[in-house]
Amino acid sequence: MQIQKNKDGNLEIKSKKATVVFDGKVVVNDVELEGAGEYEVGEIAIEGIDDDIYIFQIEDVVLGSVNFKSKITKENVERLANCDAVLVRLDGKVHEAVEQAGQIQPDTIIYAGTSRSATELKSSGVSFTKSDSIKLSKADIGQEKSYFLELADGNGQNL
Repeated sequence: MQIQKNKDGNLEIKSKKATVVFDGKVVVNDVELEGAGEYEVGEIAIEGIDDDIYIFQIEDVVLGSVNFKSKITKENVERLANCDAVLVRLDGKVHEAVEQAGQIQPDTIIYAGTSRSATELKSSGVSFTKSDSIKLSKADIGQEKSYFLELADGNGQNL
């Protein structure tokens, strides 16, 4: 799978048969996910826990996706801890997101946000590799890695 910023500045995950786009909502191949529930679109199995937490089985990788708009429950920390990698969509309170992501303790963590988010991550003591595109497969899992993917702000402009 490939994780990158699309032409509109939104977070995008591409697999061989599907594209997931995060643009305030989560859309898989033109199917908008509506929060809690189980979905299967384009050979991607998806568990929606709520509007901010999804678990994707994409190709051979289980990818958790979370936007820490509110404090995550212990039950959801445990669910996400079973993921191969966690995608943290930074939307506001970066320091709180870092603290909560640390509870999950994934081997591979991908932070996605604006350049301001990157600055706040660094000031929180997080070390990461900044990348425009991240290729992730089962072979990449098991090594502790942190990435940062810069997205556009709400006006389509990078901060």
